[in-house]
Amino acid sequence: MDYITYDYKTIHTNKDNKYRVIDLVTAFGYEVIETKEISSKVVLSLKRDSSFKCKEELDLKLNEALSLLDSVSNAEYKKKHKALITSIIFGLVGMFTFGGGMSAYMTGDGKWEFSVLGIILGCIGIIMMLINEPLYRTTYEKSISKYTPIIDENNQKVNAILVEANEMIKKALE
Repeated sequence: MDYITYDYKTIHTNKDNKYRVIDLVTAFGYEVIETKEISSKVVLSLKRDSSFKCKEELDLKLNEALSLLDSVSNAEYKKKHKALITSIIFGLVGMFTFGGGMSAYMTGDGKWEFSVLGIILGCIGIIMMLINEPLYRTTYEKSISKYTPIIDENNQKVNAILVEANEMIKKALE
């Protein structure tokens, strides 16, 4: 009876990348033993037959592909959240400016200086809140045009690495 020994590996990734990473590691000859989700992270426990040929080269390729997947994940996050964060901050500044204008108008005790200041600040705040939605759209479109080519390029590199790994595995099995 032959005894099979295994190489074990643990990989930490984001929940968003869970299934991409599982597909990736199985393409490199690993079997997923267990997955644990801890808040927004996932821990994958893997094993692979230790008699597997060319495993060092495959592990180098796997690490390269995993780093590319991390960069894809970071670019997707930036693409989605940059416009949102900008819009929230600009909208809050506009809202507080409007509120400050209203407060200046109401607490001015009838003095015309406070009334004028309040009306000016209120108008500035309203304009900022009106500009906020078009600002969001243009910022979002810019982030899409900036990050989509990076995402596509890195995904193509991951696919090329998978093809190389597949060739290496085919040669090892011959």
